[in-house]
Amino acid sequence: SATASMINMYNREFVFKTAASGSVNGTITWFESMRITSAGNVGIGETDPDRRLHVKSSQLVSTKLESASVSGALVDLQNAATGASNANAYNGLRFYNADGFKMALSHITESSGAGYVQVGTNWSPGSEVLSVHSDGNVGIGTTAPADSLEVAGDVASAHRIRINNANASGSETLAFTQGSTFKSWIEFNNSTSNFDVWQYTNNALRFGTNNTERMRIDSSGTLTTPSGVDFNIMSASGMTLGSTTSITVFKTNNQEAARIDANKNLLVGKTTTAIGTQGIRLEGNNGKIEATRSGNIVTAFNRTGSDGTISEWMSGGTVVGSIGARAGDLTIGTGN
Repeated sequence: SATASMINMYNREFVFKTAASGSVNGTITWFESMRITSAGNVGIGETDPDRRLHVKSSQLVSTKLESASVSGALVDLQNAATGASNANAYNGLRFYNADGFKMALSHITESSGAGYVQVGTNWSPGSEVLSVHSDGNVGIGTTAPADSLEVAGDVASAHRIRINNANASGSETLAFTQGSTFKSWIEFNNSTSNFDVWQYTNNALRFGTNNTERMRIDSSGTLTTPSGVDFNIMSASGMTLGSTTSITVFKTNNQEAARIDANKNLLVGKTTTAIGTQGIRLEGNNGKIEATRSGNIVTAFNRTGSDGTISEWMSGGTVVGSIGARAGDLTIGTGN
C-alpha cells in the first residue's frame, strides 16, 4: 500500500490526480488535484476553471503566497496600460460570494501621476466608496478629494460623520495636534454628558460668520468682540444673565458702567452703595431709588404734547398726590 499519483490527458486537457492509498492490481480511489484545460485555464480543486487560475477549497484559507525574503512579500498586478493614453484603466481584486460580485479594490490609472486606489461597488472609476490618492488625500464618495479628507455626498437626508464609543466611561473626541502635541479638541464625555470645545493652548477661541471674526474667548476667559462689531444677545423665549460670584459687571470702552451686587443693588456710574458717591442706585430688595450728582441737576422729568400730570405719588397702590404742569405753571395736588 502507498500513495499514488496519475496524469491523464484527454479532450486536450491535462488532469492531475492523487490517491491517498491503494495497492498493486487493487482498487484505487482517485481524487482530482489539478486540471489544465484546452483554453489554458488552470483549476486547483476545480474541474471547470473559468479563469487563468481558479483555486477552490473547502478550507477557510484556500491560498497562501509565501516569500522567503525577510524584507517582506509582494504580489504584482500589471496591465498593459500607459497613463498618457489609457487613463481610467484599472488593476484590482474583485470580491464575490455565492450571489455574485459585491465589491472591488482597484488601482485606477490617470493621465499623469501615480493614479489612485479605490474601494468601490465596481472596479472601474465612478463606483468609488473610498479613494486614496498619491498626494495623500483621501476621498469618501469622491475620486477627487481636494483636501486630506473629503467626504462627499448628494442625498436629501442627513450626511453625517459619526464617532462612536459604546463604553459608558469613554468619550468621543476629535483632536487637533501638531506632531504629538495636543492643540485643541472637540469631545463628548459619555459618563458626564458634557460636550467640550477645548482650546488647549494659551490662546483665543474664535467664532466667525461670513469669513469674519464675530466673537472670541481670550486666554483669560473674557468674551469679547472685535472693534466695530456689536455684541447682540437675542432670544425668542427669554434670557437669563447672571454670575456665580457676588457681582455682575457691565462695561463700555473697557470701563465699568454698571453693576449688580449680591444684595440686588443696581449701581450705575458708581461701585459703592454710599449715597454720597455720585451715581444711581436702585435697591432691588426694597424698591428704593437713590441718585447723587455733584453741583448740578439730579433728576429731570419732561412731559411733551400737552399739559397734565408729570408724576404720581402713591400709597398702598392708591394715588395720594401728583405733580404736573398747566399753562406754564407747576401744579401740586391730590385727587384730580
